[in-house]
Amino acid sequence: GRPWDEQGRLGRNDARRVASSSSSSSSSSSVAKNQDDLFHIQKLWLELVEVVSYLREDELETVRNALQIAYGAHKGQKRKSGDPYIIHPVAVACILGELKMDADSIVAGLLHDVVEDTDKLSFQDIESMFGECVRHIVEGETKVSKLKDNLSSQQGGPGGNKSDKKNIDMQQLFIAMTKEIRIIIVKLADRLHNMRTLEHMPAHKQKKIAAETLTIFAPLANLLGMHTIQDELEDLSFMYSQPEEYRSLSVRVKALKMDQSPVVYEARKALISVLKEDPFFNQIASKLDVRMRSRSLYNIHKKLQSGDLRLRDLQHISQLHIVVTPRTDLASWSDIADGRVGAVDRQVCYYLLGKVHEIWAPIPGKFKDFIATPKGNNYQSLHTTVI
Repeated sequence: GRPWDEQGRLGRNDARRVASSSSSSSSSSSVAKNQDDLFHIQKLWLELVEVVSYLREDELETVRNALQIAYGAHKGQKRKSGDPYIIHPVAVACILGELKMDADSIVAGLLHDVVEDTDKLSFQDIESMFGECVRHIVEGETKVSKLKDNLSSQQGGPGGNKSDKKNIDMQQLFIAMTKEIRIIIVKLADRLHNMRTLEHMPAHKQKKIAAETLTIFAPLANLLGMHTIQDELEDLSFMYSQPEEYRSLSVRVKALKMDQSPVVYEARKALISVLKEDPFFNQIASKLDVRMRSRSLYNIHKKLQSGDLRLRDLQHISQLHIVVTPRTDLASWSDIADGRVGAVDRQVCYYLLGKVHEIWAPIPGKFKDFIATPKGNNYQSLHTTVI
């Protein structure tokens, strides 16, 4: 590949200036001239490229340039853990890569703190090197961070209403999101990595950040349908905000999972086997993904606290999550003239539900149709409990 002391497609003096060390020594005028820096950047790149390999070659080169510039900008900075600060933006970019975000989002993830937390780069520098879109995401993420900090500092003040203030927080964040959804996704990735490394913060800050995550960021993830991220944010927040309850529930749920997982595993095998032998299903579906999933600890905790269930009655901690992709050449099923968008998807889902109920008996009152009546965030799926 291209050696690290080259700037690739950028090839600009400002890129070289930003990537340079803050030392005035001419021997450190470029990150790539320092062999230790070269080694560390290459190591970070190998970690990152594993999750962004779906990008085009030219996009990968741009991401690599952004990594080098972020490395130079954050050089000498440390996290609370004592790790080099660059670990954080790379982790954020990796999370975005796992979400299969576009190149501009990955670049923005790498650069999201360089303006706010260093004196090496301006928003104009970012635009000059990576374009207006990347600048917009980075600038928007910075503004959302400041908005959140300002509102959090006001929350609970004299005469303040925490519930009302929470609603204002959410409304203003939603406004920011509607302009550029990638701003919020980068912010969620940023918050997720910060929550994963929260053990290095003092206990009082852990509780404050955990509460903020539960009231602002987990609901945002839910709104976007990013339920895996929502679950992790909620569970981490639960762990830091109520550590004793978290540990106690974790032990009990782990035992239940051990009992239920073999049953769910066998159910998965049985369902896949039946569907593989179903000629009609194979005609209408191009892909089937059946995963074993578990309810999040925080979800269980909420239901226990609300009285919706007792732990000994919780029959479905372990679940099957089934995602089916219809064949694209079946678009004729949908009467486009009547505007029935998604008709193929719905028919495949309902057919699959019928097959599940042929194999196992559904429990009355446990079926939920979120296709006919989507949730507020437009979440659409079918939920059933069987025996």
